[in-house]
Formats: sequence, structure tokens, C-alpha cells
Amino acid sequence: MSLALPRMSTRVALAGVSLTALVAAGCSSVDSADAAGDTAQDQTREAVLKSLDAEMNAGASGEAVVTVDDGTGVELAVSGLMPETDYTSHLHDGTCKTDPPGGGHWMADPEGEMSESNEIHLHFTTDADGSGSVTVASDLVADDRVKAIVVHVVELESEGHDHMASDRVLCGDFD
Repeated sequence: MSLALPRMSTRVALAGVSLTALVAAGCSSVDSADAAGDTAQDQTREAVLKSLDAEMNAGASGEAVVTVDDGTGVELAVSGLMPETDYTSHLHDGTCKTDPPGGGHWMADPEGEMSESNEIHLHFTTDADGSGSVTVASDLVADDRVKAIVVHVVELESEGHDHMASDRVLCGDFD
């Protein structure tokens, strides 16, 4: 069965479609990007990491670069940590001045579970001098909720870390 529709010019039809789209967008109560944070497309941000434990890791420091396009790339280099020790790092949703430093883990889906499929994890082991680096490419797209990067010691009870109240050893705010 075919409907007989009145003929209209292409310009009038396109104008009607455009107006309908504008009205629909204006009536929307929640922008999907605002629900989880604005996506920071084609953006590079840097952070300088500083020690969170003046007693243990006074000379520890690091640098991180996050690049966002169709996914997220993170490069991390640290020095001055305990030698031959396992660490992990995550993007965080608070600043280093937050209590605890860095706030919570940034999650692509804030309502989802804390897991490697919903967060960007960077695992590394320091060398004999206490230096380490890692580069990760993720399909997750980091948005403007990312405020900092935090390095955690994996085994808090490991030699040299047993006095610490937290597993967070370095933190850096993104510019």
C-alpha cells in the first residue's frame, strides 16, 4: 500500500527536519554527555606527580600525559619509589587536595562497577633504582571528570610500606 503525500520542495522538507531536530534537542532534559561528563575529544593533559608520604617517598616524583581522541592513552613515568616493587595507577575524579588524595577512581560509567573494563589501570614494577614507566591505550574515553592520577602500592604490607595509612604514594593534578 502506498500513501499519497503532497509534493514539497527539498528545501522545505530539510527545513522541517532541521526545525524538528532543534525543537527535540531543546526539549531534552539531560544531555547524554552531561550525564557522565563532557568528553574531552582530541585533548592532551599533563600532570606532575608528587609524593604523598614525606617520610617514606620524600624524593619520589613522576609525570603523566593523558591523550584523548577516540580512546584514551596514558603515559606514566616515576622515580624515587621503592625498588623492585609492584604499583598500580588509576585516573581519579578528585584533585590531590581531596581527602583522600585524588578522590575516587574515575569510571567511564559512574554508576557501573569498579573494574578494569570501567576504569583505566596502569600496572608497573619499579626497577632496582625505584624508577618505572608504563603506557596504556584504552578504548574508554576519559572525560572532564578526570582530575588527577594516583599511584598506589599494590602490597601495602610490603617491606618499607608497612607504616603507611594508605596505599596512595604519588598524586598529580592534570592541568
